[in-house]
Amino acid sequence: MSASIFIYKDEDGELVLDKNTGNINLTLASEVTRIRKNKVDGSLSYYKEEKEKDVYRKKDAWSINYNILKFLPADESTINIKTEKYIYRITKKKALEVGSFLYFKKSGIELKFYVNRDFFIKEDL
Repeated sequence: MSASIFIYKDEDGELVLDKNTGNINLTLASEVTRIRKNKVDGSLSYYKEEKEKDVYRKKDAWSINYNILKFLPADESTINIKTEKYIYRITKKKALEVGSFLYFKKSGIELKFYVNRDFFIKEDL
């Protein structure tokens, strides 16, 4: 018997529940080699690792793949970005209220949503 339960799949990616850990793994079609883990705790929490140097400097903002915001089911779902110094946390609702799309002449296939670091709750590691 498989330790995974298939939840959802479309052209953007798929969600699979790992019955052993309780984690929901989101694999995006635009980032085939990267798996994002979501912990089930009533709402979903999205976890992403970044480097402090990878912040979008012009806006002092973190980018979030817009498909993540579509997959998170509740406004209380959280986005957690872990760097070598901090963990940045924000709810889906707050991110949608304060963030914005930025458009570039040359961009990848991923639709990115940007949220200024000032809106995140920042925790030391």
